[in-house]
Amino acid sequence: MSIKTCFSNTLKSIILFFLFFAFLFLGTANAHHVWLESDSQQSSSTETNRYWVKFGHVQSESYPQDKLKNVQVFDISANPLAFSQQYQAEQQEVLLKLPQASAVVLLDFDNGIWSKLPNGRYVEQSKRETPSAVSSVNSIKIGKIILQWSPTALQPFDSAYELVPQAQAQTGKPLNIRVLQNGLPVAGVNVGFANRTLSLTSDQNGMVSITPKAGENKILAEFQQDVKGNPDYDTRSVEYLLSFKAG
Repeated sequence: MSIKTCFSNTLKSIILFFLFFAFLFLGTANAHHVWLESDSQQSSSTETNRYWVKFGHVQSESYPQDKLKNVQVFDISANPLAFSQQYQAEQQEVLLKLPQASAVVLLDFDNGIWSKLPNGRYVEQSKRETPSAVSSVNSIKIGKIILQWSPTALQPFDSAYELVPQAQAQTGKPLNIRVLQNGLPVAGVNVGFANRTLSLTSDQNGMVSITPKAGENKILAEFQQDVKGNPDYDTRSVEYLLSFKAG
């Protein structure tokens, strides 16, 4: 192997090393989201369906119980339903037991405050805890999971941030989704399939059009909001994930 080839391979390895850690530090605060996964130990004879609340990016990660702030469950008529949730210490995840009538599930997850240091690394600390921080962000994750298609799935839920499909999803058929902030259509929000480049931007009516694939679809929207006068952070980042199956 020539010296030139050896140097080139070494340089590539160094670049990949730094890219990996840059992704690791950046991904700690941003690009993560929340969703549900069916429990593999689910019994078909029970009156409830078991789901794990998942948090992560490409792979799911464990999380402390207090980061999951709120869970709401609704039936096909938008009536709230009773359910149970329990933090499983071994998995370090929350397990939900939902009634069969569950149609829509809403998740609110606060991933804390992350500060960017002068060296580019992120730490889970506020501005007050890290005076040298270049910036500090409150990282919020919101999930809407459509378990059954009904009029309930097509209505807003008065959330501060929301994605509202305008029709039932059909495989290969364009689906309009309205992007709302504080109940109003908002333009300029980046939207797309999760874990890919968010290639769409909401128009002046808050609308984007996505073509669902067969099976599970995860549509991600990223909201950014400047926060003034807060001693702990100066930006709020919201990753909103809409999950559904297309027919």
